[in-house]
Amino acid sequence: MPKYVTIDEIESGMIVSEAIVNNFGQTLVPAGTKLTENQKKVLKTWNVPGLMIKSDFNEEAMLMHPELRSIARNRILKRMNWRPKNEMETDILEMAIVKLIIMTTIN
Repeated sequence: MPKYVTIDEIESGMIVSEAIVNNFGQTLVPAGTKLTENQKKVLKTWNVPGLMIKSDFNEEAMLMHPELRSIARNRILKRMNWRPKNEMETDILEMAIVKLIIMTTIN
């Protein structure tokens, strides 16, 4: 799963997950590139604030873990004192579950 890092957090060897394009549509660094110090300098020159890198963290597997999903769902429903009444509200609950799992696991 891609992870956002600021320009100051970039380390040599990180792999870019999405192409970095300047305001003129020119590709500064293509997706899949292993970053070097020189590329970091180029990105700073172009005032790139941050970028998406590939991460070893398996977010997808974590999000599917039934116990984590159940805990997150119960926390949200208890806090909100609410139950979804239609498909749209069910989607909102699902987004909240995913967000809570990510926030509590990564931070």
